[in-house]
Amino acid sequence: MSRSLIPLGASLILAAGAVVAAPAWGQAYPTRNVTIVVPYQPTGFTDAVARLLAQRLEKRFGAAFVVENRPGADGRIGSQHVMRSPADGYTLLLATSAMPTWSVFARNPGIDPQKDLAP
Repeated sequence: MSRSLIPLGASLILAAGAVVAAPAWGQAYPTRNVTIVVPYQPTGFTDAVARLLAQRLEKRFGAAFVVENRPGADGRIGSQHVMRSPADGYTLLLATSAMPTWSVFARNPGIDPQKDLAP
């Protein structure tokens, strides 16, 4: 094969791959309810922010965004719930700045936000 045909062949292979993968790019999100977990008690500032965010996301995406409060252990209980949920984008965590302090103040926090959770 001549040198001029090698880039053409590589381009055709890449284009064929893009055509096969294209249906995956166009998948709608969300196709079901999305849960926003607030790891603190209801009626707090974090809860209010989550509810405002849920309203805006519902308007933007046309699907239900449900706020679920899971308080306890300075936010670790709700965070662990999200960590154990499937990583499919349907269980979200409203994180706070307290998370980085868990490893400093707790002997066994049970969760490492940098390793166990993804933005």
